[in-house]
Formats: sequence, structure tokens, C-alpha cells
Amino acid sequence: MSPATRRRRRRGGILPTERYNPRRNLEALDVLAALAGPERRAVHPAKVAERLGLAVKTVSGTPGFFEQAGLTEPGLRGMWKISPAGMELARLRATDPQQARVFLRGHWQGMWFQREAQRLLAAGPLEEGVFADRLAGHLPGRRERRLYLVEWLAYALIVEQVEHGRVALPQESGRGESEAGPAGADRTRSLIEVLVHRSAEEISALPTGPFLELMAGCDALFTSLVPLLSPAPEAPHTA
Repeated sequence: MSPATRRRRRRGGILPTERYNPRRNLEALDVLAALAGPERRAVHPAKVAERLGLAVKTVSGTPGFFEQAGLTEPGLRGMWKISPAGMELARLRATDPQQARVFLRGHWQGMWFQREAQRLLAAGPLEEGVFADRLAGHLPGRRERRLYLVEWLAYALIVEQVEHGRVALPQESGRGESEAGPAGADRTRSLIEVLVHRSAEEISALPTGPFLELMAGCDALFTSLVPLLSPAPEAPHTA
């Protein structure tokens, strides 16, 4: 057993459930947030399963990975309790799906699967199955659980799926956010065109690198507009 695997076991590394895919896992989190309400009340999994139209047995493996990922908290035996981060992710998924992925990327910085992904892909892309096996190491579970972990990392913009069935670290832009001049103006125009002419679904479907660059561009654009939108200070009164 490798040192990395021993470290993961000591941390209690848990893979996602194989009983339903990450998209449905996220829907379960949305339902949990709705049932918990602002008070983050504990919820019985049977209520989540009922809302999703699934058997309780199907959703029963969800809390292990969610708790490890900081999306739920330990609750009363047999109950689920959503964490503040889980509530925020669910809120963003309802209001700004693109920002939800950016939020989860930041929330997962430093977690074992994020650090292992960085280490394994530092030298370049890997075939998805090979990456999934190396990422999970000797953690128990069917292979679907390993592949679902890769899907989670892709959703969270930690890795991106590239050509020939491989995964890689996102290729983020190294340009400064406030670059001026004609080139900066051209990029601003291009950014506005994308935001106006593409649907939210099309933007979400962008490869991870371009998606992150678009989000960074949006942040820089809106930041640059703040001084223009702020009210001008009143002139001092003179006697």
C-alpha cells in the first residue's frame, strides 16, 4: 500500500455512491436544502428519496461522500443535515449554475481528491479510467464509484475531460484581469457577445479551461463597472 493510500485511509476517504450518478446526487442535495429550510433542519432520507422518485436504498449511500466533501454534517443517527456550504451550493445551482461550479471548486481546494488530482495530472493528461483508478488507490468500492469521482471533479472544474477519453488539469488563462488597450477591448466585446448570445446551458457545457476564463472575464468586467455605477460623491456645502 502506497503512502498516499495510507494517508487517504487515515483521513477516511470515501468514494461517491455507485447507485446513482453525480447529476442525481446534486439533485438530492437540492432537495435536501429545500426540505431543511434556512434553519438547516435534519431530514430523513426517505423524504429526499420520495421527492426524487427513488428508493430509500438507492440514496442511502449518499451521506458518506457528501459529509467528506463538506456538503453535509454529522447529524442524528439516520438523519441528514446539510452544511452551510451545501446550502450555498444548492442556492447557487438554482440562481447561477455556472457560479455554483466555481464555488464548489473553491470549497474543495485542499481536499484529498483535489490534491491527488493535481499531483497525478501535473505531468500531463491521463486516460480517464487510469486516472480514476490511481485517484481512488485502494479505497474500497465498485469501479463506477471511481469514475463518478472523476465526474464530480469535472463538475467542480478541478479537472477537464479532453480528447481521446483523457482528463487533464484545466488550462486557465494567464492574462491579467485588467489588461488595457485594443486587445483588452476586443476581449471585452467577445465576452459580452458570449453572455448575450449563449444560453446558460451552452455556457455550462463549455470545456473547463474556457469556462474558467469566461468566469474570470465576467468578474473583471463587473469589477471594472463598479466605479461607473456607484453614485458620485456629493459636493461639500459651502457657507
